[in-house]
Amino acid sequence: MRKLLVSALVAFGMLAISCLADALVGSIESEFRGSLGRGTGYCLVLDWASGTNGVVSVDTDPVRGEIGRVVIVPDAPGATRPSNLYDMTIDDEDDVDVLAGQGADLATNASQSVCGGELVNDGVTSNSIPFFVNGKLTVEITNAGSEKGGIIRIYYR
Repeated sequence: MRKLLVSALVAFGMLAISCLADALVGSIESEFRGSLGRGTGYCLVLDWASGTNGVVSVDTDPVRGEIGRVVIVPDAPGATRPSNLYDMTIDDEDDVDVLAGQGADLATNASQSVCGGELVNDGVTSNSIPFFVNGKLTVEITNAGSEKGGIIRIYYR
């Protein structure tokens, strides 16, 4: 009887720790919007919510193609806007930030369009070459505040 009680308490403790970890990490619900018309591109919509520690750290479904732009909307239906100057990275499987650092210190008063990619400079002009990805992306959001939310739209072809 004592072993059964101890086993039950250990199992309950593991479940509580698992639920607490989920509350701390945050979550993302993804929706694939499919083709944007004439087969020119796709949109992956991520509806995110931070945990009680203001952090989101999750992997997306696989994305294959050239990332054209990422739209960051600091507001989601039923969610509270994140804290001002929150940070976001979207890393490919090689831990390269496809936003190229442009997800730092995000403002919460307006949506932002980011054209990430490898920055190049020929001495006269600056430009970026889009990233090609072929696998899951890891979205990490920090400094968002407790239980805040937003939407990320990743446009790719």
